[in-house]
Amino acid sequence: VVRPDPRDPITASEHAAKVAALVEMQSVAEAVTAAREELESTAERIEMVLSTLDDDDAELRDAGESLRFSIRDLMERHFTGPECQGNCRGLLTSSLVQAPMGRIAGETGAPSDNTRVMMRQAREAANVITGDVTRLMDGAVARYRDALRTAGYSPLGGGR
Repeated sequence: VVRPDPRDPITASEHAAKVAALVEMQSVAEAVTAAREELESTAERIEMVLSTLDDDDAELRDAGESLRFSIRDLMERHFTGPECQGNCRGLLTSSLVQAPMGRIAGETGAPSDNTRVMMRQAREAANVITGDVTRLMDGAVARYRDALRTAGYSPLGGGR
């Protein structure tokens, strides 16, 4: 017979709820990390393509520059904040995703109502981030890849 530690004030169901919350938030954070890595990888591939384009491919160059700007905008909005001196980051979308983890770990027992609100906000923020990245990848990046292929260049490599 396995008995709980009498010094531990939380029940087995509270412990299970805490573990489930941590596992869920880890999954949410992993999806956001994958989205960021996809943006970073795509930005690197675009830089490589732009460095190899012929001088007379102004249309492809303009499209690549526009795509580079779109990626930088998403990175600043969701992950890095604008480049500036001092503390001017503001509230980044990704910070909402990370916020519940420490709170869940630090609470005794199951997540509190306030923590559950933070978890909902984290899921919503993750959906915004992954949705923005998916729209960019399935839209502008896919069109750019097709335009490169049509012009006889190797497309942007792996990914979507």
